Amino acid sequence: MSINNLVFTGNCGGDMEVRYTKAGKAVGSVNVAMTQGWGESKKTTWVKCTVWGDRADSLAPYLKKGTPVTMQGELEIDVWQNKEGVDQTSIGCRVNSVAFSQAKSGNEAPQSTAAKQASSPQSSGQQPFDDDIPFS
Repeated sequence: MSINNLVFTGNCGGDMEVRYTKAGKAVGSVNVAMTQGWGESKKTTWVKCTVWGDRADSLAPYLKKGTPVTMQGELEIDVWQNKEGVDQTSIGCRVNSVAFSQAKSGNEAPQSTAAKQASSPQSSGQQPFDDDIPFS
């Protein structure tokens, strides 16, 4: 068994673009810049994030250039050869949930998918807690 889970924080490098498959399913993509280190050793790594289905349509208005986000999803690594025959590699993430670090002024960011699921007892099939605690 293997676990493929990528969690990272960064800023959107542009507005999310939403396209549709022939079957009508939405596919959103946005590049997110992760910055690590500081000073002269500061380095930026770009991650191509892909969001599928209704989530892509609902997140598109909020995933704008500069928006700070924390993404969680499956790591995807793509390797290909460019025109000169040199191997190229890109890092991707098939996004499962998004958390917004701060709301942009005038635009309140939606709750992350994970936060929505955690705050809704009906979504997990669990009943809300009773006020009575059976132990002390």
